[in-house]
Amino acid sequence: KTDAAAGGYTMVPGRFIAESLGVDVEWLPDTRQVSFSDGAKKVLLTVDSNNATIGSQSYTMGYAPYIENQRTFVHVRFIAEAFDCQVTWDQTAKRVDISR
Repeated sequence: KTDAAAGGYTMVPGRFIAESLGVDVEWLPDTRQVSFSDGAKKVLLTVDSNNATIGSQSYTMGYAPYIENQRTFVHVRFIAEAFDCQVTWDQTAKRVDISR
């Protein structure tokens, strides 16, 4: 469980979603990017930019990653779906459910 939503998008700390999915996460301070990788696939996001890459493919996200309280927040659905997970919203519980 985490604590952030922005403009209808559920945003979570990058490390939280990476650990939940069992993927590696790396902060690249020189470029203000965060990299997620499971060995077979790499997702690269840039703070304050809606542009992302999954492998060699470019995408535009609905909401850009941002830094708050020294944590980088990312769009949970974008990351989870990038790693082939199913994402559903439970309106009653106000919860995002992720499954493989």
